[in-house]
Amino acid sequence: MSALTHSTVTVGVTEVEVADGGTDGSEVLIVNRSAATVFLGATGVLTTTGIPMETGDRISLLIPASAKLYAIANFASCDLVLLTVER
Repeated sequence: MSALTHSTVTVGVTEVEVADGGTDGSEVLIVNRSAATVFLGATGVLTTTGIPMETGDRISLLIPASAKLYAIANFASCDLVLLTVER
């Protein structure tokens, strides 16, 4: 049975886990609600290597089982809003 969750993750200048695939994978819609660019990637993501999400950008991702998605920003207190479907 699938579960639907809504959450906010605050991103700053240190990498933070944004989402994970759990045991069966998940699909996540991410919206950048902050005034700054946030960068997405695997563990070790940097502002120079991550995928940029500008203010207001949205992205939908499939997260494989046991995988994790991380984010980092150049500023503190950058909010990402997530809607996650766990399979």
